[in-house]
Order: sequence, then C-alpha cells, then structure tokens
Amino acid sequence: GFRGSPLYNLLGVKYVVASKGPPPGDTTFLIPVFEDDPQVTVYLNTLALPRILLVPNAVVLPDKDAVFTAVHDPNFDPQQTVFLESGEPLDGEQAPAELLLLRYDLNETAVQVNSSQPAYLLLTDMAAPGWTATIDGQPAEIVTANYAFRAVLVPPGQHEVRFTYRQPGWIVGLALSLFTWLLVGAFFIWQWRQNRLVMDISR
Repeated sequence: GFRGSPLYNLLGVKYVVASKGPPPGDTTFLIPVFEDDPQVTVYLNTLALPRILLVPNAVVLPDKDAVFTAVHDPNFDPQQTVFLESGEPLDGEQAPAELLLLRYDLNETAVQVNSSQPAYLLLTDMAAPGWTATIDGQPAEIVTANYAFRAVLVPPGQHEVRFTYRQPGWIVGLALSLFTWLLVGAFFIWQWRQNRLVMDISR
C-alpha cells in the first residue's frame, strides 16, 4: 500500500487513488483533488520526485534482499541516499547542484550535471541489459541502485552524462550480417575471376 512507503515518491507517483475513508498516508503531503466519486478519492502526492536525481550518499549492501528491505524502510530518503549492491560508497552532504535534461527518449538519455562533490546520478528507469553510459564521452559504469534503477557515479564539476540503449545481441547480429555479406561478396568475386579465367583459356 501507499502508506509510509517512500518508494512511491521515488517512482514519481503523483496521484494516488484510494477507497473512501481515511487517507492512505500523511495528509500534510497527500492533497485530495477529486472526491466526487462515491467509492474512491484521488490524492495529489506532493512528495513525488523527478525521474532524475543527484544523490550524495551511497551505501553498498551485500545483496538484493538487503537493498529491497532498505528501500522499503519508512525512514529511507531517496534524495539523500542510494542503496547499491556494488559500486563505490559515498558519504556526502546535500549541496547545491544543477541538473539539466538534454535528451530523454526510449533509447537515450543525456543529462548535464554540475556539482561541487562526487554524487550518483540516479535515473528512476529500470536497469536492464543493453544500457551503456558515458561521462564526457568516456565509458562509465552503470550500477543498479535502489533495487531496480540505473545510476552512475559522477565526479565533481560540470559533466555530460549519456545513457544509450542497444538491444542485447544487436551488435553480434550486425557483425554476423556483415560477415555474411563479406562471404557473399567474396564468393561472387571468386566466381567472377573463375569465369574470366575460363574465358581467357577458351580464347
């Protein structure tokens, strides 16, 4: 349920539909916006977070189960801490930082980051095979953060971080296709030369 779970805020859940009765959470941040239906009320969640965050603290836990438990703790603050299974731990403070979304679509996300300290750039998009990342054009490691999302450790300063998706097996498939075309081309060249040789002999 919604009550007490910061995971909904991390997922950017802006609206909560609940049965008539007590609100499903703290009314200081859940505001009713539609109450005309006799069975349900729609609430605006004012704590819903953006899809891109710069987080100064990182805690590395032993496994997925430990991360799952941590992100469901009511005291978990997604803006302050990320939980990782691997990567570099951080112990930073909230500090002014700038995030500028340059591009966001199904296969590519680009973000300009300006920060005075190292921090994890967290995208609340599912971590999946096929994603790669670069920082200023150089390869960067993607780590799974908060159980299911993508994150990259960004050094201090101004940087451009880019996430790119390629279908797993796409490069292998392309290489095989090119290899096949090379074989076909080589066969036709060989056949053409054989035909020329036969023609020269017949003369």
